[in-house]
Amino acid sequence: PIKSSAASDVYKRQTLNLGILAGLYIFSKENFFTHKGLRLLSTLLFTFASLFALIAGWKLFGVYIALYGVTPRRLLSGWFVTVLFIWCVLTLIRLYKPIQATRLAVFYATISFTLVSLLSSFIL
Repeated sequence: PIKSSAASDVYKRQTLNLGILAGLYIFSKENFFTHKGLRLLSTLLFTFASLFALIAGWKLFGVYIALYGVTPRRLLSGWFVTVLFIWCVLTLIRLYKPIQATRLAVFYATISFTLVSLLSSFIL
């Protein structure tokens, strides 16, 4: 049997949430960002997704890394949990304010991955 972790569950859930958002954006007949019902449902979806990312981050940083130390796998998992959380927050902001959320999300992921890669030699 395949062993599942809380982080992998969060990754699957977030991927599903982003897929639902993309599907709504592509297949919605009305403007997705001005339709109140769709915006409310998306707000609820990504609020809970942000909370799940925070719980996974707490479990990873507060439990596993604090008790067992930093490993390359935990470091990358921690990076990805923070990226997912930032993406959820940017999505929530984008639902109510027209910002270039995709550009900011890719920029954050690129810069943070570069910093994690450069600093990992000092941490590990």
